[in-house]
Amino acid sequence: MSWSKKDIVSSAWNRTAGLLYDEISEKQFADGLEHLNLMMAMWDFKGIRLGYNISTSPGGGELDDPSGLPDGAIYAVRDHLAIDLSIYIGLTVSPEFTIAAANSLSAVLNHLKRPACAPPLPSTLPMGAGKRRYGNYRKFPAPEQETLSTGPGELPIGT
Repeated sequence: MSWSKKDIVSSAWNRTAGLLYDEISEKQFADGLEHLNLMMAMWDFKGIRLGYNISTSPGGGELDDPSGLPDGAIYAVRDHLAIDLSIYIGLTVSPEFTIAAANSLSAVLNHLKRPACAPPLPSTLPMGAGKRRYGNYRKFPAPEQETLSTGPGELPIGT
């Protein structure tokens, strides 16, 4: 289930000021959405691409739009938005909360660094086009070395 932008903003306001969903004003929702869009645009610019549905116009986007974020990244986005909103309204952020937000972003970055698994090659792919047989199969085995009879010890010719 993808979270909507409104879910992320309301959860961030809850973490910031302890506001419940009913207590958040329309201005706070608008400010939270603006901060969320700016933060995700900055992350995208830094190379942290999470699939967020960013609006094309500066004030655009609706709160009810799906965020497009994977579920594993919601925690990091919400906590960093809460820190951003705390600074915006003049609250101090505890070091524990900052460390937890940094750890969650670190986990997201580590997930993004993992290499994608290569899909298996089809069985119809001909040999030599990237497909290899299993085992220690050599397509062109080395030729047998000729030996020269010289007496008690035989020397190979080609070496």
